[in-house]
Amino acid sequence: MSNHLVERTPEGADRPLGNAKFYVPGSLLEVAVDSTAPGTLGMGRRAIVMFDNSPVFRLAPDAAARGVRPLVWFDTVSPLKSGWAWGQNYLEGGVAAADAQVGRGMVRLIGPEALFRAQPHGTFKLVFNGLIGTTRAGM
Repeated sequence: MSNHLVERTPEGADRPLGNAKFYVPGSLLEVAVDSTAPGTLGMGRRAIVMFDNSPVFRLAPDAAARGVRPLVWFDTVSPLKSGWAWGQNYLEGGVAAADAQVGRGMVRLIGPEALFRAQPHGTFKLVFNGLIGTTRAGM
């Protein structure tokens, strides 16, 4: 797993996108949801997330074999629903939340602000499903 919001330099190294290319300061973005995953129990197939220059993950090609399951991801070049976004096209294909098997346990990675003030109705289940242990079933 790595940072999705990078660009390749001429030398072949990854470099984080600067603010001149990507900047999303506290906007509402739409994401796709794997509503069959235990970690998204009760969520629909789409959700709105509060994004404040939040982390976005890139999964390795062997992620599934290593026990990593994407839960929420950006599936469009224009996910903006409210606010403003500079370079939102860079989000496409990035993972916003995932479950990762670690030994006998589970780690939930959540990039956007799932519990931000009045916005969490669509995303609080990502947090609470982890607290009540729904991530272990079916993983």
